[in-house]
Amino acid sequence: MDIEKKLTAELGEGWVWDARDLAILHLADRTADTINRLEVELESSGLVVPGSEGQPRVSPLVAEIRLQRGSLAQLLGKLAIPGDEPQKSATHQAAANARWDRVRRNHA
Repeated sequence: MDIEKKLTAELGEGWVWDARDLAILHLADRTADTINRLEVELESSGLVVPGSEGQPRVSPLVAEIRLQRGSLAQLLGKLAIPGDEPQKSATHQAAANARWDRVRRNHA
């Protein structure tokens, strides 16, 4: 699995994937392979193809590649990667601290 190897290398030695993550990585790897094959086909067939009446239209491969990329992003987003938690902005953190300070003062 290329994706598993790449992510494991980035996370460092000793990282162990659980069964759920391995299943996700397997699907992500297959999805990445599909994207690669579609991109190769798009390069050979071209971005614009003839439509049903001979008119030029964007290749349907473009939409399929976009969908597959979205699927890949969703799959990778489901992995339990440490340090991948969303960061709070300074404004949100200051507001939360202000709320907790009021609660602490009222209960002191």
